[in-house]
Amino acid sequence: MRVPIVKSSLQIIISLFTIGCTQLPKQIPEDFQVLIENSPIQPGGGGNYSLMIRQTASKGQFELIRNYDNTIRKLTLSTYGVQRLYDAVRDAKIFRLKDNYADMNVLDGSNITLTIKVNGKVKVINMRNKQPDELKSVSSILRKFELEIR
Repeated sequence: MRVPIVKSSLQIIISLFTIGCTQLPKQIPEDFQVLIENSPIQPGGGGNYSLMIRQTASKGQFELIRNYDNTIRKLTLSTYGVQRLYDAVRDAKIFRLKDNYADMNVLDGSNITLTIKVNGKVKVINMRNKQPDELKSVSSILRKFELEIR
């Protein structure tokens, strides 16, 4: 006699929720990398800009690389600062966010692409004049890093 396995609705919801979650570790993984690229929407609207944070060849150290119109600057970041950024990425539940955010009512402005690599996974978020609230803390930390390198 076969006994059917019956799951409650709650068990099914919990299972689906768990499958959809990407739990990130508390410590910064070695492959943690952040790349933000900003380009104008309108021609002549300013230069292209990118900011990358990645681990250096020296394990445990991270560097900030800023490229503005092909002028490159580098800065070694504090472990505390990178941990704050990583914590903000974790808190934003980055892998649950949509891939695209746009405010099509704004005709100029910028198109920002945020690429996060962590634990072998990559998340790319395109933002055209719109940013999700979940990324406000990440953006704030990145702005502080950018001010340090100017």
